[in-house]
Amino acid sequence: MKIEVRKSAIDDLRSLKRENEAKNILQTLERILRYPNIENMKKFANYDPPYRVVINGCKVLFDFSEGKAYIARVLVCK
Repeated sequence: MKIEVRKSAIDDLRSLKRENEAKNILQTLERILRYPNIENMKKFANYDPPYRVVINGCKVLFDFSEGKAYIARVLVCK
């Protein structure tokens, strides 16, 4: 399985206040490849993208399609 990071998620990563946060998130995205055995993952009903995982205090919203994981957004870290 491959991970594709959408432009909106790249913009989110660039807007993080600390550069280390973005690097840590990118390094830990490989956790998503363990689907469906992902720690801290939630699936939302009637929401797009339907999955959320918390990485280093940031909420990463993503979806799966055609053997790929699509990272849609990275929301503000705590």
